Amino acid sequence: MDFMKQYKDETYALLRIVSGFLFIFHGIPKMSAICAGTANWMTMIAGPIEVIGGLMIMVGLIMMKLTITCVPVLASFWIHPIDILKLF
Repeated sequence: MDFMKQYKDETYALLRIVSGFLFIFHGIPKMSAICAGTANWMTMIAGPIEVIGGLMIMVGLIMMKLTITCVPVLASFWIHPIDILKLF
């Protein structure tokens, strides 16, 4: 695994970018539900956290605090999913 040491920085950046996109793409339907006026209280909290958090993860700002905030929010929607058909 010594050959991967030369790609450490690129791999870390790729992981941050992909993780940020995942958070953003999970937050966009929630933000559209907020704009449509059909959002519940949990969607109103999680949507902005996921979109803004995803952008900040991609850039690399305050990673540890942001991860502690974003991951439980995303996990709570995995445990209690939103019915996507109700959003549109």
